[in-house]
Amino acid sequence: MAEITGAGITGLAAYLPRLRLSRKAIADAHAWADPALRARARGHRSMCNWDEDPVTMAVEAARNCLSQSEYHRRSDTSADTRQSGNGMTDAIYFASTSAPFADRQHAGIVSTALSLGEDIASVDIGFSQRAGTSALIQALGSVAGGVYASALVVASDKRRTKAASPGELSYGDGAIALSVGRTNTLLDILAVESATVDFIDHFRAADQAFDYTWEERWIRDEGFAGIVPPVIERALKTAGLAADQIDHFVMPSSIGRAVSNIARKAGLKPESVRDNLQSSCGETGTAHPMMMLLHTL
Repeated sequence: MAEITGAGITGLAAYLPRLRLSRKAIADAHAWADPALRARARGHRSMCNWDEDPVTMAVEAARNCLSQSEYHRRSDTSADTRQSGNGMTDAIYFASTSAPFADRQHAGIVSTALSLGEDIASVDIGFSQRAGTSALIQALGSVAGGVYASALVVASDKRRTKAASPGELSYGDGAIALSVGRTNTLLDILAVESATVDFIDHFRAADQAFDYTWEERWIRDEGFAGIVPPVIERALKTAGLAADQIDHFVMPSSIGRAVSNIARKAGLKPESVRDNLQSSCGETGTAHPMMMLLHTL
């Protein structure tokens, strides 16, 4: 797609609820109907309390992230320090597939809770598990292009699941926040590549509460294996890097061997594959690629 210069990530912070649901408890409750669940009864996943949702988690993650950014900004001695009226960020992007309102801007709620003021741009992005990375790409492009001096990206999910489903075992609740700017960057973005393929690994109709999920081998062999390696190849070419130069490969998936097979097919080092955090918090939806990135750092 493009090489991005002049913008990077200036801060990262996450929020995970304190509650955990043991997978052994899930398996014990449903083994009478599906004894095979015991084979996946390892670790636990994060779980919201009764008064938590994607918005409250987003606020917690964003507050921590902005505190980091403020510390770095105060140490900045460069000339390019223009900020918005709130002194923190010019725009906020909120990403989720499980936001509580069908017709109300969640980015605005988060902004108000953080007292960012009214002179701020706000965008909600959803309807796809890659909404979080899409929001980050949009924020990076806007900052690199000079539309905004800085931006805040927040991804948060609390997805409902059917009892004894793969989602109940693998999904976790959580939020991630990233600040984007042009100075004092912690991570520089070398290249961005995307692919848009209407491959149906799961979906949820507008009038349904739970995801409909296809068989994991179909997702792994016909989806990931065919779509992802060419995108990696293009990204490496754009960045001017060889596959063996990559030390960390972040790809969220709870399907066994799916990511390691993709890394091998793309020529990446086996040891570059990062922990998918299944044992500690589960897959946190739109937040998870950045959650794994933060864990890597």
